Amino acid sequence: MDVQAHHLGVNLSPLDFAPLLYGLITGLILYLPLVALHNLTLHPLARARIPLYSVGSVASAWPATMSMLFKGKRHVEVHERQLFVGPVMRTGANEVVLSDPAWNRFIMGSKFSKVTNHHEVSRRDGRAAKLFFNHDHHVAAGKRKAILPHYAAHQMPQWNPEYQEHFGKLLRLINAVSSTKPGEGIDIMPIFRLTCIDIGGQIVMGTELGMMDAYLQGRDRGMGEQTRIAFYRSLCASSLPSLVWSMLEWLPVASWQTIVQSERVLQNYYTPLIRAAMNKPMGDRPCTAQRLRATVDHHTRLPWTEHHIIEECMDHIMVSPEPTGVAAYALWLLSTHPRVQEKLADEVRAHRLERGEVAGVREVAEYEYLLAVLKETIRLYPAAPGPRLRVLGKEGMMVGEYHIPAGTAVGVQVWTAHRSVGIWGSDAACFRPERFLEEMTPEQTVAFSPFSSGNRPCPGQNFASATLRVSVSSIVRSFHLRPAPETTVQSMEPRDWGTLIPASGECKWIFTPREA
Repeated sequence: MDVQAHHLGVNLSPLDFAPLLYGLITGLILYLPLVALHNLTLHPLARARIPLYSVGSVASAWPATMSMLFKGKRHVEVHERQLFVGPVMRTGANEVVLSDPAWNRFIMGSKFSKVTNHHEVSRRDGRAAKLFFNHDHHVAAGKRKAILPHYAAHQMPQWNPEYQEHFGKLLRLINAVSSTKPGEGIDIMPIFRLTCIDIGGQIVMGTELGMMDAYLQGRDRGMGEQTRIAFYRSLCASSLPSLVWSMLEWLPVASWQTIVQSERVLQNYYTPLIRAAMNKPMGDRPCTAQRLRATVDHHTRLPWTEHHIIEECMDHIMVSPEPTGVAAYALWLLSTHPRVQEKLADEVRAHRLERGEVAGVREVAEYEYLLAVLKETIRLYPAAPGPRLRVLGKEGMMVGEYHIPAGTAVGVQVWTAHRSVGIWGSDAACFRPERFLEEMTPEQTVAFSPFSSGNRPCPGQNFASATLRVSVSSIVRSFHLRPAPETTVQSMEPRDWGTLIPASGECKWIFTPREA
């Protein structure tokens, strides 16, 4: 039976791919044992005798890659293994993970570059190196100077109208469904994701994307789903060897080609919108595209080209739904801890608003218990739970009795730092927001790094913080929530697929309107 090869536009039989697959398998059979032998015996980390996470993960990058892509539990496995192996553990051919967060001061405070695979994430054609994932410290620093002012904490309140409008729509949808179908679980993740993209479209392009409206009217154009798929497509492309990915891109399977082509679909959709935005006159609230058009890249000292602006803005839109996972876990923890939920409801409802109204960014910043709840949520369920790897400079580093050589990717795993009993106490695995109302120890201050630290913290942390504060406070103000029957401990098991999300991929709650 013939199939249509998407890239070639011709009819091909599956037998035509047999030589390609045969050559690939033969090459791997010959190549992988040699790589494994080198990594286990001749590699500088082998000579340093650093304890291993597993022989398989060190012998080849493939076991770790497959674990991340298909299981999403590597952060848990590394954490549990490190409890037995010790504070220094070799987790890959050229990767070392440390358990003591104190090393973050040196690793994140130095001008080390990110590991090289990061710069492949969300890169569509290899021509533009962008802020979020660029591996070179100096290149990223030049871009940060142009972009960070746009996302500064004091800038976020200017987007109050957008936050209030779009989260107001979300509240109205929840209210409509809970009123007409009381007791029915509502999956918050898809509508939250679309709300974040709508707000991100306003901040990045000054454009009303209308994705939530399309969803409500049953005419969803699929751009929200394409954004989600494109992120995972980028994750796959960055995790696999480039030659392997190039071959996989050609597989003529319709469902697979939907994933492969997702970024091209987004590029075709967003490019004209970004181009139109950057060419508009700057007003009182310039969007990201306009700001970049009016400044220079401080690394190259040259104006941003149109192509680089488009690529950068697309990245910002693609990562705008990332607060979705943290919001899901915040609602999960609140729904399973009624005392905390009611205490938070008392705080947010003490600030009088009409039913359905949404508090502004500046107002929610004053809610102390809300901040404690969100900090505790992101401590237990950080969006990026793995290690923030950096490539050591020419002198390497000494950790106890071990010398980690130059060129090694090294980092402290966030999941481990946030759940250390030695740092957070015997209740480290428990949800207790009050710990963030108490004075933190120096060790806790260093260990708590949900948005990274040092020279390259997450540039979107203020956007994420504002989004979480506005959304969670609005939902708890308006509704009492409890888990739907299908939302269980098992369905909410955390999986790291680029960002932390529940294993089931959905989060359903039963929302009961509170009395005004």
